[in-house]
Amino acid sequence: MKLLKITDNSNTLKEDFTKINLLTAKIADKNLKQLEEEGVFVFPESLSAKADLSNDEIIKSVNNFYKSSNVMGFLGLGEERLIIKSRFSKDESDYFFQYLLS
Repeated sequence: MKLLKITDNSNTLKEDFTKINLLTAKIADKNLKQLEEEGVFVFPESLSAKADLSNDEIIKSVNNFYKSSNVMGFLGLGEERLIIKSRFSKDESDYFFQYLLS
């Protein structure tokens, strides 16, 4: 399995995403509404209930970086995984994200 961990609201070099290039190609520069229409699983179940989220992009190209948004979560495609953890988490345990999920 190929895994990349990033933080929400941060910049990550594009070269760091090369190990998950298929997943990156699927999600980069697409907002959540577009991903939902393409059949990508999105939580909450329907973005129409959360209009403030629908225009957020998971990762957006900015020069040599991908900028992550306020979206946190787990994404996967085949053997590739992307974990977007909370910027409020300072160690390996993301208690803030666990709290939001519960």
